[in-house]
Amino acid sequence: METGEAMAVPSCPRCGGEVFLNVHKGPEYVPDHYLPAGQRLRDWLQDGVLVLEIGAGYSTPGVIRSPVESVVRGLPGARLVRINTAHAEVPADLAERALSVRADVAEVLA
Repeated sequence: METGEAMAVPSCPRCGGEVFLNVHKGPEYVPDHYLPAGQRLRDWLQDGVLVLEIGAGYSTPGVIRSPVESVVRGLPGARLVRINTAHAEVPADLAERALSVRADVAEVLA
């Protein structure tokens, strides 16, 4: 393709119309293809998930600690293991489904 030459827009093999990206930006989005995989993910998550958090402190809690806690809160079968030398504490509302390990991860894994 030479500089300045327009690229042809691909067309649909069924109707001949212009093809567009299937991105969630408006009413033309078609989620049907993604629904079965989404349902399989939801089913899998309901079976139980173990979230292993290693070394996440409080310097940026919104990046790891808070999202991890939200995942565990949102999934009834989820469990959390938090390993941290200084900040291993878990929120009281997750105490029944979380394990606080105040140790160096190298020692835990050894």
